[in-house]
Amino acid sequence: AGLTFNNTNSKVDLRGGTVLLAGNQTAAVTGCINAGNITAYGGAGTLAVDYNVSNPGYTTIQALPCYAAWAASFGVELGLPDEDYDGDSRNNFYEYALNGNPTNSLNTGVEPTYVITGGNLVYRHLQRTDDASLIYRVETRTNLVAGTWIPAQAAVNTNAYNADFVEVINTTPADQPKLYIRLKIIDP
Repeated sequence: AGLTFNNTNSKVDLRGGTVLLAGNQTAAVTGCINAGNITAYGGAGTLAVDYNVSNPGYTTIQALPCYAAWAASFGVELGLPDEDYDGDSRNNFYEYALNGNPTNSLNTGVEPTYVITGGNLVYRHLQRTDDASLIYRVETRTNLVAGTWIPAQAAVNTNAYNADFVEVINTTPADQPKLYIRLKIIDP
């Protein structure tokens, strides 16, 4: 029994693994991808399709999460997300999440910034718009020795930055004598 992609009402969202279809079905698969009927990671990933390359005699469909597709776009083997390909003290994941270039040690990404204005702490950071799996969380605490980081109670606005990022602006009252702040990025 074969799998056929001819029903425009059907949707397939691949979140890992490989799909093999007997024979050359690249035209049908590409048509379904272009129509939005086959996606990867809820539309945030990239699909790689080949015939007779990865698996002789089969059309192969692989879902690449955003990070994997981004890493592959540099044309070199970057290594794991926690590695630092270009030796700039920013790991590959950091550069992915904050618009860096892991092959150029002079481009480490856009550092979060903060300023106190009008009694508020204004904290700005970039956030990817093409990877819905990432969680960007601004956290605060009043003591670096004891206590836990808690999500910032902030008003949040965004500005367009480029095709893949927005700038997120967190405004938190600066009514504490000491307030430490950090950006935590989680890839579940």
